Amino acid sequence: MSNVKSVFKYILGAVVSSLIGFAVGKVLEFESVLDMVLVVVSFCLLCLLIICISDMVMRQKKHDEEKVKLDEQISECNKKIAGSDGSDSENYYLLSLTQVWSLKIKYLEKSAELGNLMAALTLASCYDCGVVDEGTVVLEKDYDKAAYWYNKFITVDYTGICAWMLGWYYEKQKITATKSMSEADCLKEARKYYEMSCEKGFSKAFNSMGKFTYYGWARLEKSHDVARDYYRKASEKGDFYASNNRGLASMKAYLKSKDEVDLNDAEKSFRMAAEFDSEEAYFQLGQICEIKADNNPNSPYIDEAKNYYIKAFSKANNKYSASALYMLGKLIKANPCLATDSAVKAAIVNPRLDDLSFECMMRAYETFEAVGSNKIFGVYAGYYQELKSKLEMCLK
Repeated sequence: MSNVKSVFKYILGAVVSSLIGFAVGKVLEFESVLDMVLVVVSFCLLCLLIICISDMVMRQKKHDEEKVKLDEQISECNKKIAGSDGSDSENYYLLSLTQVWSLKIKYLEKSAELGNLMAALTLASCYDCGVVDEGTVVLEKDYDKAAYWYNKFITVDYTGICAWMLGWYYEKQKITATKSMSEADCLKEARKYYEMSCEKGFSKAFNSMGKFTYYGWARLEKSHDVARDYYRKASEKGDFYASNNRGLASMKAYLKSKDEVDLNDAEKSFRMAAEFDSEEAYFQLGQICEIKADNNPNSPYIDEAKNYYIKAFSKANNKYSASALYMLGKLIKANPCLATDSAVKAAIVNPRLDDLSFECMMRAYETFEAVGSNKIFGVYAGYYQELKSKLEMCLK
């Protein structure tokens, strides 16, 4: 809104100054059009210069006022700390919000040591991600230090974040303690922390427990129904990853049972994830629409499927781009050129020779073959030969 006001101010200044310049030119009775233009432009530039200088002065004044206010807050915090017994965790935390990074860490550690949960979570997050300030690394990643602070506050943490992060460190074997443990023991320890986090209602913990139950990890009984229930709890708290996971679990159940209840549950879950602009959800919704179309090319579900595939493909550099483009080409295969073009793009959209790109190259090759090699000419002939070469290399 402030940008719009600023642009409006400059436009209004330019218009008013131009009118004033024109009026001055008339009063001075300039007959030459060039002289009149020079006067108008001069007034316009002068007005814009005045507005620009005025803006700079106002911004500097505002910055100075904010600095004075900040200095007063820092001074007040320091006075309170000086007049206390040294156990004022809140003021140390407030000081951490007003300092350069080197001092931020110092005050965060002091506040956390005195029992401030927010300081401890912030500090652990800094160690978990590392800190880069203006291109300079000011704090290296240190999962062990992050785990130390999460573990220290796990009993007082009402959010469940501390327990979930510790579970994640054990599952992914990020901390030193896991190096001497077997994978099974790490998963068992992770499960313990995830269950603690679930008790506090943390959404990511429900998602993690859903995964553990789905695959039967950490001595849990493998149960797709229980896993979907965990995913449901997480998705209801706004975790779209869990919505996708629940949808995938329901889709797998449908492909086995052909039960419409499973398909509807999958659709509902993916629609929830699609509200968060998830490319995976868009792709899976396209698949569901194709199932509902039941091989009827005139079904309204076909157009809906095309729209979902376009959405999945339009989110660049995601792992579903190639597959979505291939499926789109398949749906419009009545147009051989367009289908061939989609197949080519599907083959080259993901240049890495991983399973997904290899599968897309195979699909693209099959599309070329379906169109007929005698109909492939021009640029497509070059693509066709390149595709054959790539596949031969992959199959060696």
